Amino acid sequence: MVERGQDARKPVVHRPPTLATVKQLYATAFRCAEPECSRPLFKLNNETGEQILNSTVAHIHARSEGGPRWNAEMSEAENRSAGNLVLLCFEHSSEVDRLPDKYPAERLREWKAKQVAEHVRLQKQWPLTDGEAQDVATASFGPQEYGMAFAVANQVTAAARAAGLLAEVARRQRQGPAEVALAWRQMRTDLQSRLPRAWDAATGELLPPGEPPMVQTRQFEAALVQALTVAQREVDEQASLLVGELRAVQAVRTALSQWCDWMVAAARVVVNASGRWPGLPPEEDDCVLSDALAELDRASTALSAAWRGDPAERPPEPAPAPPQQTESEGEQRARAHLELLENARRWKRVKTLPFDASIYDALVASAQFVIDLPSVISHITHDMPATLGLAADVARNADDEMFAALIEQAARAQPLALAAHLLRQLMFAARESERSELEAAAHAAVENLLNEAYWADPAVWKVNGHHMSTLLGWKAQLGSAERVRTLLARHLTERPDLLEAVLYGLSTHVERWSASTGGSVIVAIPAIPDWLPAQELAAQIRDQLPDTIPLDPDEDGYIDDDVRRLASHVLYLNGRTN
Repeated sequence: MVERGQDARKPVVHRPPTLATVKQLYATAFRCAEPECSRPLFKLNNETGEQILNSTVAHIHARSEGGPRWNAEMSEAENRSAGNLVLLCFEHSSEVDRLPDKYPAERLREWKAKQVAEHVRLQKQWPLTDGEAQDVATASFGPQEYGMAFAVANQVTAAARAAGLLAEVARRQRQGPAEVALAWRQMRTDLQSRLPRAWDAATGELLPPGEPPMVQTRQFEAALVQALTVAQREVDEQASLLVGELRAVQAVRTALSQWCDWMVAAARVVVNASGRWPGLPPEEDDCVLSDALAELDRASTALSAAWRGDPAERPPEPAPAPPQQTESEGEQRARAHLELLENARRWKRVKTLPFDASIYDALVASAQFVIDLPSVISHITHDMPATLGLAADVARNADDEMFAALIEQAARAQPLALAAHLLRQLMFAARESERSELEAAAHAAVENLLNEAYWADPAVWKVNGHHMSTLLGWKAQLGSAERVRTLLARHLTERPDLLEAVLYGLSTHVERWSASTGGSVIVAIPAIPDWLPAQELAAQIRDQLPDTIPLDPDEDGYIDDDVRRLASHVLYLNGRTN
């Protein structure tokens, strides 16, 4: 670090060789020193007989500190002497400086020795006049070299500026997700402050406060995901500009490549950190993004120091590449599903795109793949409801006849959860485009499916999994909660074997986060819906699972068996309502 008031140490730059040294070199060589290269040091114009320079004077050890094969212990006299110089064609002169590890000093000295030996044997050389020697010196050490130094200075400065802008954009964009998370925490805190607290009847301990309804939770989850997506997109655009500047630095000064690569890696970490949040409320923001920005600043500072010739922090050793693993069939399908969704999101962004039957059919088919995916924040962008929502977006501009056919096709889909979700999404799409007849047709098809479903069949509950609670909620909206309660009460009484399937159908997947253990997903029954015959369900639990005790769904369950844990939730919630 340079103290205020002090000048940064300038890198050492030796003076170029004298014209006498240049003439000496060309008097002892005929062609490029690279053993396999046959290019002469001068070309002859066949029409005019004029000699055209075809070579340059290259330094074995760089003339400027930080250059290829720089030797700090070499004096200026040694650096500019003929012993440290070798004649190469333009192509090989550029190559040996671009790849100094491939062309170490020992190798270049061997080339020079062979080049001089060839001259002795063949007595071929290029005697130069003073004017010709000046032309060689200008081509080797003149405007091009200073122009290169100027270009490096501009690019390093631009990279430092782009890194600073990236950090500022990342900090500014973090405000959006932070505000959503704060609103979420405040909503949760306000709700819990209004709810009456209860005590455990068995232990007398104060029970944890209740959680917000799932509808509100899903709204805040979606808002947080959207805010993170917007932030990451803005940060990624700025990071792309930084990477472009760093690639330009590498193009003009290969010796700085390792610091450039360090900054590129740090910028990618910043982009990834901008798209994540440490967990659900009450979790607050962590230091992952701030640590990523600090690493970017370290890399930028080190690059600037290395360019100036100051002592520079070395880039961290790259982590070993993980062993390549072959994708399983499930991983291939998951990747294909995500790629399909990304392609289909064009229809959500642009409302005027025409209907594409192949994309629509692919989305409906792919929804089968994720039908059992828990609806938690980690999956909210690619679960079955999200997939079928995109299918409806693709269908938005289908003509009336085609749209009606899609409704009929959806009504025949299996299982029930997929058909009902798809019909509702088509209904919303028809409403958005103000096609009331098609909206009514989709609504009637959903109602018909829910009325005809045989709810007494355990297979219906199992195949539709955690969507059953949503389906029965829709059925209650279309009819009445009382009718659904009566129907399910009769089924539970007549079919005791329905208990396990009903418990799973009522359950919700809950994603829990902690700083120490990370994320985990559990199944729970967080509330008793008004259409559920809670008394009859509790009676079946006591009859079939007599050892089950009430357990608060918000506690970390100590019961390993999911069925018994879900049953304990029902008993607890039923006891609170009575």
